[in-house]
Amino acid sequence: MRYALALLLVAMVGLTGCHKKNKDITMAVNEPPSQSLDELSAVPAPEPAPATVVPPAAYPAAPVYQAPAPAPTGERTYLVRPKDTLYGIARSELGDPRRWHEIENLNPGLTPQNLKAGQTIKLPPR
Repeated sequence: MRYALALLLVAMVGLTGCHKKNKDITMAVNEPPSQSLDELSAVPAPEPAPATVVPPAAYPAAPVYQAPAPAPTGERTYLVRPKDTLYGIARSELGDPRRWHEIENLNPGLTPQNLKAGQTIKLPPR
């Protein structure tokens, strides 16, 4: 409350202390304008700034198209261990021992008799 009263007092002293300035301001407000409203509105608008041109080198490079990786066929490989059989491999790797013929057909020249340890064979998808 004291602060508001102090501000009011300062404002009143400031307004009444400079009669000459107040008189000049009053005269300027009461004088007719030197230009008509039509003349004031006829003032041209400032021109917009020219657009900035970015050189082509500043644009980011377009991403290079990469063809999608080929879908896996589902074939896998298996390293034959000692005492493995096509029947046993089909049972453990494919979940059905009767699928040993699929392994044989996928590997030309492979028979149950020529299956050897250390050999890598192809397996069909599960």
